[in-house]
Amino acid sequence: MAQVEGPVFEDPPEASRGLGAKGRVNELVAPLRRRPGEWARVFGPATAEQAGNWAQRLKIGRCYGVDEGEFDATRRTVDGESFVWARYVGNEDGE
Repeated sequence: MAQVEGPVFEDPPEASRGLGAKGRVNELVAPLRRRPGEWARVFGPATAEQAGNWAQRLKIGRCYGVDEGEFDATRRTVDGESFVWARYVGNEDGE
């Protein structure tokens, strides 16, 4: 890995790994917002830990553009592979 000879003042690129990336999360939740109350499989296959973590992050609003309580999410294992199902339930403002 090359060494930088001095400070290079610039903004870092936008994070893009995993489902934390803005575009990826919006791509997954926008259709759910258009069909409130309907369950959809949104993630997987993955390990049980990965799927469980993602479901929890979605429920508590730890994803870009998602508020706490806006989505209900759950992890299920099917034929040895874990998936996340989610549904839009709105927020406290009734939206």
